[in-house]
Amino acid sequence: MSPRTAHRRPRRTAVPEWHEGQLLDWSAPWHWGKGADLPCRYCGVDAWCRDSKGHPAHKVCAEKALAAQYAQAVADYQEGVL
Repeated sequence: MSPRTAHRRPRRTAVPEWHEGQLLDWSAPWHWGKGADLPCRYCGVDAWCRDSKGHPAHKVCAEKALAAQYAQAVADYQEGVL
């Protein structure tokens, strides 16, 4: 089979695709806060959960922030900013 006709696996993106209204999966053990309550990076109330970068955050706050970023990106795209 030549390289042009070989079946290729679909390329995976580094960041998983997100859809509006989708809930985040925080079932991995590293999302749980190592015994320390620290202020949530979004609302400031103590949180023992950690986001994907290890910052303290509530899951609901992270989902709201992601939805806001998505809405802003859509608006910027529609207005020709992006």
